Amino acid sequence: GSKKERVPGSPALIVYSILSGLQRVKSEKSKPEFNLDWKLVLVESHPSHFASLRKSLAEFQLEQYVHSGNIEFHNAEFAEKFDYCIDIARSRKGTSFFFLDPYGYTQLNVGHLLQIMRLKNAEVLLNFMMEFIERFLDSPKERESFNMRWNAEAYFQDVRLLSANQDMKQRYLQDETAKLLRAESRFYYVYIFSLLKTISRAKYYLVHLANHQTAQQVVKEALWKYNSVYSFSGHSYWANGMAYMVPENPAQQSL
Repeated sequence: GSKKERVPGSPALIVYSILSGLQRVKSEKSKPEFNLDWKLVLVESHPSHFASLRKSLAEFQLEQYVHSGNIEFHNAEFAEKFDYCIDIARSRKGTSFFFLDPYGYTQLNVGHLLQIMRLKNAEVLLNFMMEFIERFLDSPKERESFNMRWNAEAYFQDVRLLSANQDMKQRYLQDETAKLLRAESRFYYVYIFSLLKTISRAKYYLVHLANHQTAQQVVKEALWKYNSVYSFSGHSYWANGMAYMVPENPAQQSL
């Protein structure tokens, strides 16, 4: 979040969402004694970002949840702590939500998504930067590395579309990303939405992965409620892509 504007970042927003949901259950569901056993594990490798992360939670009066053990910090690469996160999720036997925001793809691969998929009631929100994909595709050496990590040899092969105008290229990259993640991660439901760099170009794709239709529907409803751009401002072709037209029945999908 922005320090100057005092806007909470995603870790604080996650905690606020948990607390808000808990309060809703207590008040609206007539369960005043209900409590939630939750845990938030934050992994950040960059030292200065790690320091800012801790400071931001203290700034928004959330440090008490660090002292209570609900929030953990780890100044490490995600790959180093991945097994630890999986063990925590498996031992707690509840719903798990992984928000993955990698810088590039050297610390993340399709094997990580497969392990998360095997957990019961697990979801993933993955920040998938198109600029990194374009960089990998433009370099034979980096493309080989990308293919090895993501089993991507069969994807992004249409040279004609990769060299097309920006709109067609964005649509092609988006569709291939959806196909890749659906097939290789084995999640039933894959839903992609974009954060725009310009009115016609996406900088990030946020990819939601889940095995339960309800989980995807909640994400769709939240986006419809809060996202005023959606698919109609300069890039309406996306409405026909895999990002917005995911089959509601997993039996309809080709894995």
